[in-house]
Amino acid sequence: MTRAVDILLVDDHEENLLALEAILTDESYNLVRAQSGRGALREVLARDFAIILLDVAMPDLDGYETASLIRQRERSRDTPIIFLTANYRTDMHVFRGYSVGAVDYIFKPFTPEILKSKVAVFVELYNKREALKRHSAALQRAHDELEDRVRSRTREIATANEALRAEIAERKRIELERLELLERERLARAEAESVNRLKDEFLATLSHELRTPLNAILGWSHLLTSGKANAATSQRALSVIRNNAMAQSQLIEDILDVSRIISGKLRLNVASVNLIEVIDAALDSVSPAAEAKGITIERDLEDLDPIAGDRDRLQQVFWNLLSNAVKFTPRDGRVTVRVRRQDQDAVVAVEDNGIGISPDPPLCVRSLQAGGWISHSPPRRPRARHGDRALPGRIARRDGPRGERGREPGRNLHRRVANPGARSGRGDGRYSIRRPAGSDARHAGCPARGASHSGRG
Repeated sequence: MTRAVDILLVDDHEENLLALEAILTDESYNLVRAQSGRGALREVLARDFAIILLDVAMPDLDGYETASLIRQRERSRDTPIIFLTANYRTDMHVFRGYSVGAVDYIFKPFTPEILKSKVAVFVELYNKREALKRHSAALQRAHDELEDRVRSRTREIATANEALRAEIAERKRIELERLELLERERLARAEAESVNRLKDEFLATLSHELRTPLNAILGWSHLLTSGKANAATSQRALSVIRNNAMAQSQLIEDILDVSRIISGKLRLNVASVNLIEVIDAALDSVSPAAEAKGITIERDLEDLDPIAGDRDRLQQVFWNLLSNAVKFTPRDGRVTVRVRRQDQDAVVAVEDNGIGISPDPPLCVRSLQAGGWISHSPPRRPRARHGDRALPGRIARRDGPRGERGREPGRNLHRRVANPGARSGRGDGRYSIRRPAGSDARHAGCPARGASHSGRG
């Protein structure tokens, strides 16, 4: 149901107000009375009117003054005012009425239908204006709601984008980790395969090294048990069995030493050691084997002050070096042992004219388990497989000396063990590796052709 519009009737005569009410009787009108200018102002302050019918001639405040005050208020500035008068008929009065904001100026007596039609027009304009306000307010509310929804949706999209970026970054990180894991797994698999190959080669080398003295022991034992050996043969058989048993025992002890070194359980008894005495003892141990092959051992030993080290382990180092030199030197060959002082170092060099190392490409394998160099020599020549070569270096690293090894194909093999602080036994156990002049390492840990190579041991 449409709300009735308010119409203000202002006149100081009761009969005039009754006449106006009679003319404007309509359910859609709410007629409000005011019998003075001040009364009209009070009603204007209280509510909004669609139109004001204002008498000109009134005591206290006339119509002109009342209209002027109504126009000064912001809220009622556009309210239409129709002046009704029976006395002020001159053009000057009409002009004054329009100048204070009137929309019409009607003289009494007037035709009721004309007044009703004019009032109806202004009421219709008021209704349309109010409807327009309502629509504008509704549009503003809809606009505000839309703005709120847009802002809310924008925040949701921004949050979703941030979550999406975070998810993309996380997926990239996971993908990178997956690739890194795959790469590590590939490297670990390759390393495991390499270690397995090294184990296989080490076991083959170890079985060969263990089988060689064992075959000699079995062969001579079989000869003794057959009862066909004379006294001289029996004596030789016992000597060979004893030597091979000692060699096998020493080999097993070397393997155990490697295991102790790897596990960190090898203990050294460091004391003042005469290096020449240790080398002489090692030479005495390998002399029978050298004489059996007609190998000449040349000694070039410079007298040195005692050094700090473990005598037994140092003798083991030199015994291994000399045993390998004798083992891989052909019959009637030559092994040279030199001892020199070089600055603060005592340098021991063992050289031979053995078979050397094949240069293209040398298979030099440093195995943690084998701890040795496995070298393939040229075709149709004996393979140099000495699994105990690493032991001198491993013990040297624990005992203090540093080791260098070099082999040239078809020429000589030399190994060096140097101990700093040789003078007056001032070794402090801090050592580094020296590479002989002109050496080259084409492969990590592998010697180049015609050049010495060195490694830790």
